[in-house]
Amino acid sequence: MPEVLIVDDSPIDRVLIEGVLRKDPRVKTRQAQSGTDALATLGQWQPDVVVTDLQMPEMDGLALVTAIRIHYPSVPVVLVTAHGSEELAVRALEQGAASYVPKSQIAHNLLGVVDQVVELARDDRGYEALSQAMEYAEFRFRAPNDFSTTDRLVELVQQLVASIGVCDTGGQVRLGMALEEAFRTAILRGNLELTPELLLVLGNHHEKSQQKLDARRREAPYSGRRLAVHVKVTPEEARFVISHEGPPLALADRQEDVAPALENPSDRSLILMRAFMDEVQFSPDGRSITLVKRKASRQKQAT
Repeated sequence: MPEVLIVDDSPIDRVLIEGVLRKDPRVKTRQAQSGTDALATLGQWQPDVVVTDLQMPEMDGLALVTAIRIHYPSVPVVLVTAHGSEELAVRALEQGAASYVPKSQIAHNLLGVVDQVVELARDDRGYEALSQAMEYAEFRFRAPNDFSTTDRLVELVQQLVASIGVCDTGGQVRLGMALEEAFRTAILRGNLELTPELLLVLGNHHEKSQQKLDARRREAPYSGRRLAVHVKVTPEEARFVISHEGPPLALADRQEDVAPALENPSDRSLILMRAFMDEVQFSPDGRSITLVKRKASRQKQAT
């Protein structure tokens, strides 16, 4: 049963977030009115995930993320972001937050993001014995436009990078988030040719969205397209090349100095991939994404 700590200096916003999360009867919640209060709570009770406002007095969300990363690295953090906090949000993601949800999208997207983060943070994967014996792994696979298939691949990769030593516990979750966003980009924007505007609309109507996506997967030419995935994991780094068979992605033209838009579905994927990976590159033909995660030093992991 997922347990969530909600951190916000606004009582109204805490109640709003709690109401959204409790739409799922499995979720249990507690509240903290400040970053300091949250750390005191974590000292006695560690939830499955922390959901925190980014802009708070005394200790803001960035400082709280840093403290949790140091003292409670197995507890992932989801940020609630407001317009105008883009730079601070990106810094918080780079410091260790696992994901974010814009305040304007809390009602529609928060529960799904929390479920995603909790799932990626699960310890019991069933691959431990195999992955602990590995010193090097490389494989390729070809997959349909099916997230249940790519989710299983993400689980396997998380175990590999953690056991071989590329990532610590928190890094394992963030790497999983980056991979899932890369798969979403390749499937939705690439093979299924969905525009950012349509993605935003679909994201606000979950049941109808799934029906529309299933219908599109069955239509030509989308039904014949596949993903090609190349994974290479060594003690020094993990490298992933994800290719799609749709038209070239316009994302390939995005530059590092372009200001991200937190509420844009395409920018969300880019923000998370760039925050959690050491390299994110698009091929010149716009049909492949390369992600690289290098092993961090112990000192860097601790901070």
